[in-house]
Amino acid sequence: MTDTRPRLGAQAWRESVTRGFITTEDAVYVGLGMVLAGIALVLLVAVAVASVQALLGGTLPGHAVALLDRILLILMIVELLYTV
Repeated sequence: MTDTRPRLGAQAWRESVTRGFITTEDAVYVGLGMVLAGIALVLLVAVAVASVQALLGGTLPGHAVALLDRILLILMIVELLYTV
């Protein structure tokens, strides 16, 4: 005769493993979000500085494509951040 009653120890173990995975997932998402936000902010400052330098140096038309490229990269990172 086999015992068909649910074992409480196994259920508690499954719940603790599940909670551990959820906590790990949350920590990874928070860490990834912080990294992406930091990169986006650093790139935004770099674009602002480069724009001012190009504007004051009179070379804005020559640097427009590179600046737009960086701005699009920032927008892509922000979209990734929103997804996370």
